[in-house]
Amino acid sequence: MYIFCRRSYSLTVFIIMLIFLANSNSVYAANQVSVTEAKKVIQTHISDLESDHEFSDEWRNVDIEFNRNLYDIDDTVVSYYFSLVKDDKEVGYYIIAARDNLTPVLEYSNAASHEGFEEVPGDEKIYYFGGLNFTGALNKEKLKEKFKKSKDKHITNLEKELIDLELTSKNVGGDEKKEQKQKLEKELKANKELTLEKLKIKENVTNIEDTWEYYLKDQPIEEAEFKALSLPSSYWLGVPHMYQRQAYVSNPGSACGPTTAAMIAQYHYNNGHSYVRAKQYYGGNEWQLINTLRNELGVGALGLYESNFTHHFPRYLNYDNYSGQVWRGNKINGEDAYSLDTFKSRVVSGSPPPVMWHRFPWYDNASVTWHWQAGMAYRVTAGVTEFGVREPDTNVDSNKTKYYPYMQNRNDFLFIRLIRS
Repeated sequence: MYIFCRRSYSLTVFIIMLIFLANSNSVYAANQVSVTEAKKVIQTHISDLESDHEFSDEWRNVDIEFNRNLYDIDDTVVSYYFSLVKDDKEVGYYIIAARDNLTPVLEYSNAASHEGFEEVPGDEKIYYFGGLNFTGALNKEKLKEKFKKSKDKHITNLEKELIDLELTSKNVGGDEKKEQKQKLEKELKANKELTLEKLKIKENVTNIEDTWEYYLKDQPIEEAEFKALSLPSSYWLGVPHMYQRQAYVSNPGSACGPTTAAMIAQYHYNNGHSYVRAKQYYGGNEWQLINTLRNELGVGALGLYESNFTHHFPRYLNYDNYSGQVWRGNKINGEDAYSLDTFKSRVVSGSPPPVMWHRFPWYDNASVTWHWQAGMAYRVTAGVTEFGVREPDTNVDSNKTKYYPYMQNRNDFLFIRLIRS
């Protein structure tokens, strides 16, 4: 009996070791990407820009200059920050992965620089988590301290907001108040469970080796192998920029939502829907349009809830709409099935989708933990779909577009599908 049990134990250990090894082999072992290789990714990416892409003329014959390393939570380099220079002027930037288990192109824009990086003190490292999540710290130990302090403060703010919702929101409808409460409770639970590890850039899903091969091979494989057939490979909408911190805007720190709505309302006015109440309705004043939308959408202390955007913005678009086709909205999470096709179809249909990012409140003055932008473009290259947004919280290079890989960031954002029917 003893021998039998011992053999059974040995067999069990052997099986567990096999399972462990199998799982270890199934995880793609990351290789470090050099600065030279990262630069080659940019060169190929720019050369693939369609002739009608908004950046194509501006970026012809640019110089690619390495700017700085960006770091992971363990102080290893996770990505590289490059500047694009033309005629001694910065005309764009790229963030390229430094490991080949991540999407090669993590972010790019024709803004002169990443405005958030410029605010990090020069003696600090930039820790980059993808999308809108990044912060500065001297080292990983200081990063951990900053994370704990910010997390504790945010949990306190959420608990206070829940109490205030019960006490001060008597004018909020039952269903709307219930949705807001559910969101706050969900965010509170998520933040209590949040660890620094969970903020790391998500390793990619499928076919990432093919994408790296495309960018780094001396003779790139045919781009046609990657392109989707049902929708155009790229599309762009001329959404006008508005700045959420311009003079006379109320509570500008939490005005990204109404400013995004204002940009989208103005786009529709400029493109055949003259009934929409755009800045012309308010004497040409952008700030008055933004402030009106703040009231119409019911922006709270923590910003604009997606439920409010979904329900109230279509109502605003319909105020003077006698066309017979009524605006409606519904929320789409980035990780939802078919969300990518839905985003692309909205852009192709001329209906810019409002995008809401979830971000960690790293800084003491960061009371708002999500951020709205106007979705207005997408592009498919080397098998990766990148989506473009107009940023309301920048007044420098304002009419510029930021692009992010969709699938890499799909767990970090949602958008509102706006349709007329």
